[in-house]
Amino acid sequence: MDPVYVKPSEQATFTCTCVGYPKPTMNFAFFACDDVPWTNCSKSVQRSQVDQFGTRAPTTKEYVTIEQFAIPNATTAGYVVCAAENSEGSAMVQADLLIGDLREPVVIRKISPEFEVVSGDRVAIVCAASVYKHTNEIEFLWNGSLVKESEEITFQDSYENYAHVRKLVLDKASKLHAGVLKCRTKTIESNVVESKEIQLEIFEPMKPKIFGESDHGEITQSSGEACQLDCYSKGIPKPTIEWLKNGEPLENDTRVHVINGTTLYFTYLKREDSGQYRCRVRNREGQAEKGWTLTVTGDIVEKTWIYAGLAMLIALILIVVLITSFYCKKKQEVAAMRKAGLVSFAEGYKGQLNPGLPLGQQTDLLPYDSRYEFPAEKLKLGKTLGCGAFGVVMMATAQGLVPDEKESTVAVKMVRKQTDNVVMRALISELKIMIHLGPHPNVVNLLGAITKNVVRRELMVIVEYCPYGNLQDYLMKYRRRFVDQFSEIDGSLDYRWPSNVSAVSSQYVNDSNNNTGSEVSSNPTNSTYICNNSNYITQPGSDFNKPLGHINRAMIRDDDPNQTTVTTTDLISWSAQIACGMEYLAHRLVIHGDLA
Repeated sequence: MDPVYVKPSEQATFTCTCVGYPKPTMNFAFFACDDVPWTNCSKSVQRSQVDQFGTRAPTTKEYVTIEQFAIPNATTAGYVVCAAENSEGSAMVQADLLIGDLREPVVIRKISPEFEVVSGDRVAIVCAASVYKHTNEIEFLWNGSLVKESEEITFQDSYENYAHVRKLVLDKASKLHAGVLKCRTKTIESNVVESKEIQLEIFEPMKPKIFGESDHGEITQSSGEACQLDCYSKGIPKPTIEWLKNGEPLENDTRVHVINGTTLYFTYLKREDSGQYRCRVRNREGQAEKGWTLTVTGDIVEKTWIYAGLAMLIALILIVVLITSFYCKKKQEVAAMRKAGLVSFAEGYKGQLNPGLPLGQQTDLLPYDSRYEFPAEKLKLGKTLGCGAFGVVMMATAQGLVPDEKESTVAVKMVRKQTDNVVMRALISELKIMIHLGPHPNVVNLLGAITKNVVRRELMVIVEYCPYGNLQDYLMKYRRRFVDQFSEIDGSLDYRWPSNVSAVSSQYVNDSNNNTGSEVSSNPTNSTYICNNSNYITQPGSDFNKPLGHINRAMIRDDDPNQTTVTTTDLISWSAQIACGMEYLAHRLVIHGDLA
C-alpha cells in the first residue's frame, strides 16, 4: 500500500492488495498525527486496533483481493493501516496520508517583483518544504555556492500549516546576481538531500517606447461607427499605460472601454466623443506619449431607441397580421354562413315575426338562445340510434346537464359533413323551433346544443332520450297481447286488467318531428315515440340547468316481455297525451309533419 499525497479537503484513496486463500477479510483504520509541526508519525499498530472503516470497493481475481479505503475530506495527516485475515493467519500493512498545499514536496519561487527583475530591484525568493517529510533546515545556493546572510541578503524563516518556509531577500539586485538559485533540505527519515532551483535573470532598465508611425494622428469617423485606438509599447520594468481625453483620465463604461491596457475601443461613436486622446506610458525610467485627434461627424440615434423602434415595428406588424388573419377568418365564416343561409343564426330578427304565419315558415327570424349552449368536452357520444343519407342520431352521455345528476343519458342529432346546406338549415330550424316551443311533457324537449362550429357544419342538438322507441313498433310488437277492456254487454271498461299507466298525468307520449330514434331529415318523419325523459327539462328565461319538473320513469313496464300487455286504458291514455301535445303545438303555431 503506497503513501497518498493530497491537498487539504481533497479525497484520499488507499488501495490495499492481498494474496491469500481462503479469501481474506480486509479491514482499514486511520490514525491521525498529533505532532505539530507534523513529522513522520507512523507507529507500530496492533491487529485489535484495525476495524472495518470507510468506503470499500472490492475487486477479486482468483486468490488476489484488492480493496480500497477512501477518506472523502482529508484535513489531517496521518497513516492508514490495512489488515487482512483468514483461517490461515493475518497480515498488516500501513501507508502515510500526506497533506499539503505545495504542488511538490520542495518548491522554490520568486514572489517579487511580479515581472522581470531589473537591476536595482528588491528581490524576494521563497523556498518551501513539506513538514511531514523534511526538516526545517533549508539552505540556498547561488551558482553552487552557499548563500550566507549579509547586509544585502537576509533570511526569514516561518512555519505554515503544511510547510517549512525560508524567504531570501536581496535588497538590491545587480547583474552579478544572475544565475542559478537552488534551495535544498533533508528528509526526516533518511537524511537525504532534496532540492529545487530557478534561473534568475537580471535585466538592465529601459525607458518606455511606443510603437507607431507617428506620435499624433488625425481620425475622422461618422456617428454610429466603431473606433479603435492602439497604444503598443515596451520598457523595463514593464510600463503602465494611462488613457486621457482632453487632458483628463478616461474612465471605462459600457460603450467606451480599455482592452488589456493597450487598446481604447468605442463600441459606437457619438458626437460628444470628439476630442484629443492620449495614451501615457511610464515606468521608473521615464515616460512616453502618443496622441490622436478624433472628429465624429453626423448625429446618431441611441441604440436603445433603434432597438425600441424595431421592436415596436415588429409588434405592429404582428398586430396587423393577427388582425388581418382574424378579419379574413371572420369574413370566410360570414361568407360560409351566408352561403348556408345562417347569417342571422344567433341574433335572428324576432321583431319581424308574423303571429299569423306558421312558425316553420319563419325559422330564419328566430334567434338562438345562448343559454342552451353546452360545452363539447362534457358530451361523450355513444352508439348510433338511427341514421340516414343526411343525418344521424346518437346516444350520448352529458356531464352536469341535469342538476343532482353527474351524468345524464341524452340523444344527439347531427348532420353528416358531406350534406348540403338545405339539410343543415333544416336541423337549425328544428333547433330554433324547439327553443321557441319551450318544455312540455308531451313533446321531446330540447336540453342543449353545441353550435360553436356551426359554420363548419358541426351542429349538435341535444334532446331527451326515448329508450322505448317507436309507438307504432311497440303496438305491433305486443298486438297479440292486446286486452280489450270494453264490456260486450254494456260497453263499460273493465279495470280488473293491469295497465301500463298509473295515471294520465304521470306518463306521456311524445309526438313531434324531434325523433331521437330515427334519422335526421329535412322532411318530417312519420313516427310517434313513447318517451322516457331525463329527470329535468329546461326552458329559455330560466337558469339553464334549473329543474322544472320530475319525469316519471315508470311509464312502460316491459322489463318482462312475456308479461307485457297492451290494454284499452293504455290506448286511451296515450291518445290523450298525443292530443295534449298536438294542442300545445297548435297553441305555439307549430304544424307537426305527422299531423299536417
